[in-house]
Amino acid sequence: MGLVLKRDPGGEGYEYYLVYEGEVAIGRVFQRFAGTSAPADWFWGVTFKPEWEPPTYGSAETREAAMAAFKERWRRGGAR
Repeated sequence: MGLVLKRDPGGEGYEYYLVYEGEVAIGRVFQRFAGTSAPADWFWGVTFKPEWEPPTYGSAETREAAMAAFKERWRRGGAR
């Protein structure tokens, strides 16, 4: 089953998405606010499997790159 981005209705107009596998929200991808000290514009994080070995989150320059990194981490599962 593929992963799907759905805009989070609680995102209040920001670029904030929940990542779904089927009907289950498994993570999030969102654009950071301007003025943060982060080196990249987009954050991704797996929230469904907190017991996984880190890292279960990261950052990327584009939404597409963040989603690709999320998919790769999800594909690997609990392994580093």
